[in-house]
Amino acid sequence: MKSLNLRFRDDATYEAIKAAAARAGVSLQEYIETAAVDRALARQKQFVDAALQHRDAIAEAFAEVDPADGDPKSTRNLLGQAQAAMMDVENDSEPHGNAA
Repeated sequence: MKSLNLRFRDDATYEAIKAAAARAGVSLQEYIETAAVDRALARQKQFVDAALQHRDAIAEAFAEVDPADGDPKSTRNLLGQAQAAMMDVENDSEPHGNAA
């Protein structure tokens, strides 16, 4: 695995990061690696968090109209999805046109 030889701007920065790693109970290397990964994935996490909040808001809106529609995994919704899939299969298997 590749490694980095890090240089810090000054001793105070190095000592501050070293102390933070000690407080977290991890090595300096693990602390820096975790911070780098967290920063690299921060935008992705924001997107996922926003999508989950949107999903919850939509579920709440549907639940206000009909509580059975609020949960996308409810039996009612799963049955509706199965019926729609079955109709698609049936429609695809019917002959097209008029052979007279």
